[in-house]
Amino acid sequence: MSLESKLTLLVYLKDRASFTKRLCDYFHLIKYPCHVFFADGSLEDENEKIIASFKDANFSYTYHRYPKDLTFTDFYAKVADAASKITTPYAMTFDNDNFPIVNSQLKAVEFLETHGDYVACNGYFLPFHISPDSSKPYGKNFFIEKNHRYFLYHFNTPKLQRNEDDFIDRMINSFLYYYPLYYSVFRTDVFKNNAMYTREMNYQDIFVHEFAQNCFTLIQGKIHQLDDIFFLQQQGSSQCCAHQPPFLKRLFHQDTVQNFRRMFVKCLELQNHPVNDDILNRLYDAVIVMIEGHWLPSRMRYQLIFICKSFIYLVQKKFMESTSFFWDHINMIRLKKHLSPHFIKDVKKIITSPPRQ
Repeated sequence: MSLESKLTLLVYLKDRASFTKRLCDYFHLIKYPCHVFFADGSLEDENEKIIASFKDANFSYTYHRYPKDLTFTDFYAKVADAASKITTPYAMTFDNDNFPIVNSQLKAVEFLETHGDYVACNGYFLPFHISPDSSKPYGKNFFIEKNHRYFLYHFNTPKLQRNEDDFIDRMINSFLYYYPLYYSVFRTDVFKNNAMYTREMNYQDIFVHEFAQNCFTLIQGKIHQLDDIFFLQQQGSSQCCAHQPPFLKRLFHQDTVQNFRRMFVKCLELQNHPVNDDILNRLYDAVIVMIEGHWLPSRMRYQLIFICKSFIYLVQKKFMESTSFFWDHINMIRLKKHLSPHFIKDVKKIITSPPRQ
């Protein structure tokens, strides 16, 4: 059984049909070797029509139309049902506005095949922007941010492996050195468990849901991070982040505090571990360290960095528009150690070409 046949890419759809068209064009162009499961909770029917137009596509896929994603409860039900239908040993969730890197995904599968005490494996993502409008799927040019070790840069820590033997230590260190595990390659049974637990907990805050995904994974085993780029992530096109209130504002709501407690208690109970104030306080302290170490003292610093980066990006965008040929070569040179030139050319072709009719 080949590595490619052991992985299913689970793509959640909710409208944004033009992004679905772009992703399917990319799969078709590169003959994406892993199976794709489209779980569609769209409010409209455009995604269903687009998938139907790919009957003769160069990639294997399953499409399932779910009830409309009107609430988080609907979304969690969709995820749980889609997870139950995955038959490959490994699964990875994905968004339709990003581009997967096959070689890195297969490296993760290969690692998990030979390390039975690890339940998930991931890598870094590489942010990219589209010119002139990065909220759209197509444009004249695209710009890849140069720092591929995003989480090392953003959180200033090299300690990203979660390979502690004790599950409580893994959970605590996941907050002290936080990075999300959402876009990992999971063992499918672990992913199914996560989906079942999440549906049961029914969080109404998508970011508490993100932390819960980390914890539910970590109680089941160790995590490995490859020094490889897993996918390109488009900036400015997120569906959920723009509709959420600021993290600090949510943090002081009683529901958020209670959700953290429910999450910790659930994890301890799943491991048949006594629930006591000492353990809960250790977990709470780790969350506080995460907040104090990132969101609070560095808030102004990151705002200034964001303003500076935004200005630089505007300058780069104007430069790209007038010297796109030169910029393409710069992309190739600075990323050649991390990305295949063919990959960059394929992404560029999809983004800058007219969409498939």
